[in-house]
Amino acid sequence: MNKGICIVTVAPVRAEGSDRAEIVTEILFGESADILEVNKNWTKIKMHYDGYEGWMDTKQLKPVTDEELANRKVTVVTEDFSSVLMNDGKTLLSMGSEVEFPVVASRRSHDVRESIALTAKEFL
Repeated sequence: MNKGICIVTVAPVRAEGSDRAEIVTEILFGESADILEVNKNWTKIKMHYDGYEGWMDTKQLKPVTDEELANRKVTVVTEDFSSVLMNDGKTLLSMGSEVEFPVVASRRSHDVRESIALTAKEFL
């Protein structure tokens, strides 16, 4: 297994395998990457979307096979935030996240003020 998928809403990707290292980018839920190296709690990745390389916490990445990655059918979140129903409850995902199921709620039918208010209520 030399590929992985981010399993948290957003994860920092760092210049080195350390919590103190500079954050060079972030990887969003469902985004995929090549696994280049594993060093204890840190995994070095090369993101498929933009080619950035860096280190992320190994717990935030699910290893997958080439076949599993090739057979994924994903929907990309196109709203600022969208609610999705996951196994452990409702989660807010940001634009660019990739989900393997339909997005539960969309904000497109609301104006910006309503969308901000609805998103804030999701956190209560």
